Amino acid sequence: MFACCDASRPDGATDAGHSEDEWETIDLPESANQMNVLFNFLHHPPDILTSPEPTSETKPPDFTRVAQNAIPEHAIPFPLLPILFGLADKYVFTPDFTDRLHSHLAVYASIYPLRVYGYAVTLGLPRIAAEASMHLLYPPLTSYSAEEMRAVPTAEAYHKLVLLHDLRTKRLREILEETEIFPHGYGECHRHGHRTRNLWDTRKRAVSSGIQAGKKLFGFVVTWG
Repeated sequence: MFACCDASRPDGATDAGHSEDEWETIDLPESANQMNVLFNFLHHPPDILTSPEPTSETKPPDFTRVAQNAIPEHAIPFPLLPILFGLADKYVFTPDFTDRLHSHLAVYASIYPLRVYGYAVTLGLPRIAAEASMHLLYPPLTSYSAEEMRAVPTAEAYHKLVLLHDLRTKRLREILEETEIFPHGYGECHRHGHRTRNLWDTRKRAVSSGIQAGKKLFGFVVTWG
């Protein structure tokens, strides 16, 4: 990118004795702060925040395996990530650098799920988008403002999010309905076993019918992944 600055410079010439018009220049629209962020990232690239699980060439890195209960101290601050994503696209970062950015985005999935989901969809990162979507089960999507929902880039992305919620809700219902209180008869009371089973079946049908994404049931929040 910077080679054009030297394209018209005579061999062995220096800046002394030459006007600025003699050399080609590059006009960069980025601010000094943005360029500082760019050069710091390129000269001191952060580590990829992934688990130690090895990955093969046929299996893309699973950045969602980063622990979500704490943000590493050396993680790129979240407000800087959109700036770096824009610079990465403009200046065509190599995969080594983009993978680092994607891994740092993944660690914020539980803190800024809606925005992470929007960035992941825009960048074509389905695993990170799926991870972020799990943290959008509660509170429900209806609790977000119109301004916040603009983080979702397209109607199709919003539709996929709704479908994911519906799929998880149905799957949780299936698991609950298929669960036995005494699998294989273990722990069953021979005196009250039949009565206990009937009570359990009645209760789990009532709970199953009330399961919805983002709804609290008996003090617990249904956030099935």
